[in-house]
Amino acid sequence: SKLRDCSDTLEYFCKVVTDLGERLGPVLFQLPPTFKKDADVLSAFLRELPSMRAAFEFRHESWFDDEIFDLLCARNIALCIADTDTIATPEKITADYGYLRLRREGYSEEDVKRWSEFVRERSTDWTDAFVYFKHEESGVGPKLAQAMLERRIVELDHGEGLGRRQERHLGAALVVRGAHRARDPRLPWGHPGGLPL
Repeated sequence: SKLRDCSDTLEYFCKVVTDLGERLGPVLFQLPPTFKKDADVLSAFLRELPSMRAAFEFRHESWFDDEIFDLLCARNIALCIADTDTIATPEKITADYGYLRLRREGYSEEDVKRWSEFVRERSTDWTDAFVYFKHEESGVGPKLAQAMLERRIVELDHGEGLGRRQERHLGAALVVRGAHRARDPRLPWGHPGGLPL
């Protein structure tokens, strides 16, 4: 329904996922590539969305403007920064956590380094970063996540990186948790609907 007339479905979905409690990571809302910008529809949908971590992946370039970024900022909802073969999302911060989808298959060591640095450079803006590599039959995603994790560990060992943050490698993904969460060992690393990176 492209964000329209879905308040009952959204209410039910949010009720179900919030039962996950502390294990719940950001919920991704991915819009189809044919869905062009409609700020009124997005604004109405955001009014129905309860207070929770969420990310929006817009796959039509018309969404990438200040009006949309301001709507997301007002609700502390992340713009999903997607790196694909068809579109590159602006690297715009709209929430106090980051959500990245790295969807290309051919990431080089230099690409992993660049994205690691991108996350590190946002450590003052983001408490957490959720980064997802493409899951595909060749199994490259977990290797890329491992390479990013190893790079982050080296940075942390040398006093760079994200300060007192904790990181976990989960398959094709990695979670970077903020320092305030690192002090609470009770918080789990799980994330429904995918693996956080």
